[in-house]
Amino acid sequence: MTSAAQGECPLTGTWRLKGMFKILDGGGREAASGGWRDATGYLTYTPDGRMFAILSQRDKAPIGYPDIDDDKRIDAHKGMVAYTGTFDFHGDHVMHHVDICWIPEWEGHDQRRAVALDGDSLTLTTPHGRRPDGSMASFLLEWRRVS
Repeated sequence: MTSAAQGECPLTGTWRLKGMFKILDGGGREAASGGWRDATGYLTYTPDGRMFAILSQRDKAPIGYPDIDDDKRIDAHKGMVAYTGTFDFHGDHVMHHVDICWIPEWEGHDQRRAVALDGDSLTLTTPHGRRPDGSMASFLLEWRRVS
C-alpha cells in the first residue's frame, strides 16, 4: 500500500477525463450513455493523501443563475458527480475513503477503483454494481495527467 506517509505515490497529481465507457457483460465496452459520452472532469491526488473528483456533462442547459427553480437545479445536479476524501494506493487498485460527496450514502464509506497506470495515462474502473436506473454495470474512466 502506498500513502503520502509511506512515500511517493504514482497517482499524485491532477488528471483530466479523456473518456468514460460502460463495461459490457461480455467484456467489451461502449460509450457511456446520454450526456456522459462527452463528459469533462478532473481528478486530483495530493501528496498528503487526499483526493478530489469532479465530473460534469458538457451539454447541461443554462439554469438562469441566480434565479434558479428546483427543476433546473435538479437537472443540473443530475449532470455532475463530485466527491472528496483520503486515499490509499494498492498497486492494482485505489481506495477512496469518502468524507464529502453529492451522494450522501457514499460519505463515510470506501469507493474501490481498479487501476491501470501507463505513464501519463490512468484508467480507473468501478466495481460491477446496480446503477440508479436499475441496471447492473461497471464503468471505465480514462484520464490523462495534466500536472
